[in-house]
Amino acid sequence: MPEGDTVYRHAVLLRPLLVGQPIRAATSRWPGRVQGLVGHRIQRVWPRGKHLMIGVSDGTTLRIHLAMHGQWRRLASGQRSDTSPGDVSLRLDTPEDALLCVHAPTLDRFETRQAPIHPVLSRLGPDVLAPRFDPFAVAARARASSHHTVAEALLDQAISCGVGNIYKCELLFLCGHDPFASPAELPLERWAGLYARARTLMGANLELTARDTTRLGSGQPLHWVYGRRGRPCLRCGALIATRSHGLDLPRITFWCPRCQTPR
Repeated sequence: MPEGDTVYRHAVLLRPLLVGQPIRAATSRWPGRVQGLVGHRIQRVWPRGKHLMIGVSDGTTLRIHLAMHGQWRRLASGQRSDTSPGDVSLRLDTPEDALLCVHAPTLDRFETRQAPIHPVLSRLGPDVLAPRFDPFAVAARARASSHHTVAEALLDQAISCGVGNIYKCELLFLCGHDPFASPAELPLERWAGLYARARTLMGANLELTARDTTRLGSGQPLHWVYGRRGRPCLRCGALIATRSHGLDLPRITFWCPRCQTPR
């Protein structure tokens, strides 16, 4: 699933192609959500955690969440696509380009002025990659949360948005934290350090096409623990383990039982 850095990159790539451009055609497998867009201009493109936002001059905003399989593609304006209409989440044609989003399960359109009370956006915590981000404020919320484990709290987008399963695993390893400790067991300073590290690590990947959290060089693993179950830890040699956690949306945590022992 795309995490905050991926959506940020999408916004950077789409912004010069869309902002200021008139919409010549707008199609979607949910026709009602793009009705009336033709003729209006795109005013803004920005990320909000794992959500991509597109502001339109008619006073509405489009929200796209790619989930596991969503993708963006660029075509020439008016160019036919071999994509099945049922897979087209959103297509916006401007005079020069066509931006096609496929396989995304979420396309939402709402009045921009209603953003503060939007049922999804209003529940999101501070964006890790936002210009102003206070690790200590977010840390206090995480530490006081009702989650059973640190790993679950780190994924809670209502506490802070943008961190997904890959970064969760990598951050907990890099900071040496037990993923399954209770949030209250982790001191406030360590929680703040975890979120500060998240901002730094995600920021360092904004210019990369392949997410690389190890920076070990060509031919070396891109991740310290994520996706490396049963393989030796790159630091201590112990075998990387996995455990599923979370009730509503179970996730798998990869961790090193030796480097991330309870403190």
